[in-house]
Amino acid sequence: MSNHLDTLDALNAWATGAQQAGWLDNQRREAIAAHRPHDPTQLFASGETAPLVLAFFGGTGVGKSSLLNRLAGSDVAKSGVVRPTSREVTLYLHEDVELASLPAELPVEHTRIQRHAVDAHRDALWIDTPDIDSVVTTHRDQVMAWMPYIDLLVYVVSPERYRDDAGWDLLQQHRKRHDWAFVINHWDRGDPAQREDFIALLRAGGIDDPAVFCTDCRDGGSPTDDFERLQAHVAASSEALAIAEARQRGAATERAALTALIESATDALGHDTAWSEIDATIESQLTGLAQHLESDTHSSRAAVHSRLFPAPEPPFWRRVLGAREHPKAPPVDIEVWTARGDDRLIGALDNLLIAADDAALPTTPLRQVLTLKSLHPDATVNGACSDALHAALETPGTALQRGVHRMARLLAIALPLMVLLWVGQRVLQGFLAGASDPTQYIGLNFLTNSLMLLVLSALLPAALAEWLRPSQRAACATALREGLRQGCITLTATARHELSVLKGSRDKLLSSLRAIATRLD
Repeated sequence: MSNHLDTLDALNAWATGAQQAGWLDNQRREAIAAHRPHDPTQLFASGETAPLVLAFFGGTGVGKSSLLNRLAGSDVAKSGVVRPTSREVTLYLHEDVELASLPAELPVEHTRIQRHAVDAHRDALWIDTPDIDSVVTTHRDQVMAWMPYIDLLVYVVSPERYRDDAGWDLLQQHRKRHDWAFVINHWDRGDPAQREDFIALLRAGGIDDPAVFCTDCRDGGSPTDDFERLQAHVAASSEALAIAEARQRGAATERAALTALIESATDALGHDTAWSEIDATIESQLTGLAQHLESDTHSSRAAVHSRLFPAPEPPFWRRVLGAREHPKAPPVDIEVWTARGDDRLIGALDNLLIAADDAALPTTPLRQVLTLKSLHPDATVNGACSDALHAALETPGTALQRGVHRMARLLAIALPLMVLLWVGQRVLQGFLAGASDPTQYIGLNFLTNSLMLLVLSALLPAALAEWLRPSQRAACATALREGLRQGCITLTATARHELSVLKGSRDKLLSSLRAIATRLD
């Protein structure tokens, strides 16, 4: 059983850290802290030769102490009118059995130890407990404190009190952690139908083959009750082999209890599938956020745009003739993100936490990392918009737009030159031909047409080049929208990174928990 104690210590240490980090809820933490390992050998200096620990418990007036005295053959426990007010636990054991230092959680100040020299009872330590249904609440606390150190519980009832609720609560909580014997005391007042009803009640409570004895503990008892069978049952339970089997069953039950605590703690960390689903939920929630922010930030983006282009755009004909718009330098602090964005993001994170809670994931650590402070939405989105804006002012438009515009500008230079060359060639040809034939001289009509052609060859490509020129105004507006989109993508990536780091912490806790579980193998 020592490995169970070590396992519980390790589990408590793990649970303390997990709770402080927000992974373990109070209910699970209290369940681990309240667990007491079932190990009766802790009461004895020599665990290898530890006797059977047998305890009598039941309600007020059922005759527990009288039954113990009759089994012991002497007045071991206080009984009669004194008993209901007694606040002590009586240990009855052989004088050769050496007790260890009793565990700190036991009520030592309310414990009386009585020794005997009866060799027939050497292999058993008998415990007389206070009344489980006493109005003094410390009585029940004493009983509960001793429960992890008991092998065999003798549940004593009376014909009138065998449906005692207090006793039934304890029975249901501990029926798998102990061996049980059931005694209907004061049987001189009982009826066989009550015995059958009691057995049926026990079977309905999950005890398939209950050992039930009917006893009469008046002075001298009764030769017709089951007292001798009870004595034989106690003696058989006190044999070394029976004790070893009881301890093995107790160890198996304790292993199952610790396994259940570990499984509960494992469930608190969330399953891998749920973590994968919540990662996808982050993507969907923040994608929806970006759609809403497109309209929410319209005014703030328009304000930034107005600061860059405070004057109206020159008309097209002036731009064709060479007029250029010179935007102001972008402000150092661009404010695109708004308080409305904070509200939107908080709503998205709240929806994410609701989804995590529905998926049985721990929400406390999620709530700690998925916050406005950790995601920095204002700095993220404003920074992305600023970067996009600077890039747009330096290189407005797409690469294709810039390439087509360069070609149009080259055409605006090349076409007038080609027209000039053609006109010059015709003028030269006319001059040479006019030397021999005066009618070949170029007339005014040709000069007018040539001038018009030259003007058109210059203006049309220039207009086309200006029409194809990437607009800085449009580029900045597009850049602000693109910066907003990129900022939301960065927010999503940051949230998923925080989730990944958090899941890494969860995996470490899970690995430590699995290492603790291996101690039970």
